[in-house]
Amino acid sequence: MKENAKNILHNKYIIFAIAAAVIIAVLAGFTAYGCILVSGDKAVDGVTVLNTDMSGKSKQEIEDFLAKELTFDNNCEIQFVCGESKFSLAPSQINLQPDIQQTAEYIYNIGKNGNIVTRIIDGYHAKFAGKQVTPIYTCDNSMLMAAINDNLGDKIVSVTPYSVEIGENSLIVTNGVGGKGIEQTNIVEIIYQDAGDGLIDNTIELTIVDVPAQPINTDEFFSTYIREAKNAQYTEADGQYTFTSEIKGINFDKDTAKKIIEQNIDNTASYEIPAVITLPEITVKDLQSRFATDILGTYSTNYASSDANRASNVALAAAKINGYVLNPGEKFSFNGVVGPRTAATGFKVAHVYEGDRVVDGMGGGICQVSSTLYNAVVLADLKIVYRLNHSMPVSYVPRGRDATVSYGTIDFVFENNKNYPVTIVATTENRNLVISIKGVDESDGITIDITTENAGYTPFPTNKVEDETLKPGETKVVKEGSNGSIVNSYKVYKKDGQIIKSEYLAKSVYVPITKVVHVGIEKQSEVEQPEAEQPETQPEVPEQPDQPEQLPEQPEVPEQPEVPEQPEDVPEAPGQLPENSQSTSAEPEQSETEQPEEESVEVTTQDITEEKDI
Repeated sequence: MKENAKNILHNKYIIFAIAAAVIIAVLAGFTAYGCILVSGDKAVDGVTVLNTDMSGKSKQEIEDFLAKELTFDNNCEIQFVCGESKFSLAPSQINLQPDIQQTAEYIYNIGKNGNIVTRIIDGYHAKFAGKQVTPIYTCDNSMLMAAINDNLGDKIVSVTPYSVEIGENSLIVTNGVGGKGIEQTNIVEIIYQDAGDGLIDNTIELTIVDVPAQPINTDEFFSTYIREAKNAQYTEADGQYTFTSEIKGINFDKDTAKKIIEQNIDNTASYEIPAVITLPEITVKDLQSRFATDILGTYSTNYASSDANRASNVALAAAKINGYVLNPGEKFSFNGVVGPRTAATGFKVAHVYEGDRVVDGMGGGICQVSSTLYNAVVLADLKIVYRLNHSMPVSYVPRGRDATVSYGTIDFVFENNKNYPVTIVATTENRNLVISIKGVDESDGITIDITTENAGYTPFPTNKVEDETLKPGETKVVKEGSNGSIVNSYKVYKKDGQIIKSEYLAKSVYVPITKVVHVGIEKQSEVEQPEAEQPETQPEVPEQPDQPEQLPEQPEVPEQPEVPEQPEDVPEAPGQLPENSQSTSAEPEQSETEQPEEESVEVTTQDITEEKDI
């Protein structure tokens, strides 16, 4: 028995040894073949791209193939939809193109990356299961988002970051305001996938999401606003002078400030943090007096008819930009310098534009400052970076020469393209707003004028509203209309009184204001009685069998004397003017010849953008 058991055990060992030897041999063969499979400088077997086998091809051969095959149809476009809005973009608009080198690199490196086990597994998988590679694409994400924002401008609202203004004994803080934007998580990936699959014209659905404003990071806040006072300085390099603005010293208790910030995290109004403010000894104004002695451009407007609050807003905005120094190459942002229009920052409630109405709003009047500044900047021959006209003409500057602003949405931006710093000088004496750009005159006697031309107009529509308080047919103009217009503006350069060149400046489009006319309607009780009597006389009408489709002529129906005559009592059809009202056919020419100085500031000159002043 014992001998038998020993033989069985011995046999088991032999079987196990044989099995182990077989497994080792298989693994060795598997490994050896795998090493052969993934070795060399060619693509492994089984890899395909664009339904073409890349097996055994070198990297250069793969690149050559991709360069020949990866091309776009010139007519193809990427389709987007967002709610009811639809638009398309050509690949060139976002710089979408195949990355041939990276795609070839990826194909070539299959079975060549990682440790030996990973490489062999990847090689076997490609050979026996197949490996279909999708071409790699790239695009300019900033161009993509800019193009999307351009097409969905009415749905996109930029996020406004928090702002801080230095007061006499405090920091005036305004929390950031959230906006609305496009959910960006998978847009680029979807475009790449569709492009790689040859489905570039697939429709991509976009989603508008709320974009919250970033809360104040107290550590960054303390690092930025706790500081020593520093004097202004200037440097000179290659004939260009640059000023470094002075810095006001600020100190405050961190614990108190942190508590105030946390308590006001959801506050939409401005709030204050107590602080000790230290003024520097030398300011930019002190230094710039050595350089900014020449007036490069100046412009003035009058606001004598403004109420007290609007006049205060104009004066405050002018004071905020007064003395501002712009170094060569620097950009001036009106919203950035003037800041939020809130009660805490000193602004008051005055007339602003809202839709097609004039209402009370915070900061009414500041657009007169931005428009006056715009003209001074153009006359100083500085570079305009961004400017938008009001949607309706304003009274204080001619058409085509206004610049609207709205904090957080519409800004006026220009750049100092001179060799020296320039200074903004703004005064509001006797309700005359005068803004000048001062610097070093390098014009060589060349002066600049601004000219405008009417490039077209849009007649205003008339909206007729039924009014039971008026007599039938009587009309009453409730709101006068105003024609829309297109105005082109130009910079005209002169020397010794002679024009040496003219440059296109801007195109301003002003939309028409609808004329509202109330029209009297016929009382319901007056028209029901004749209609009730009418059937009694109708049987006499169809007495001509030869003409069943025609009604008898009017003289043959004398039995209806009580029916009111339609031209006198029936209200006019919508869109028609009553005979005794003024036709609009001659209005466009008259509107185009009106001088802006004669326009009154009322409903006919309002702007449809929120928080734009009159």
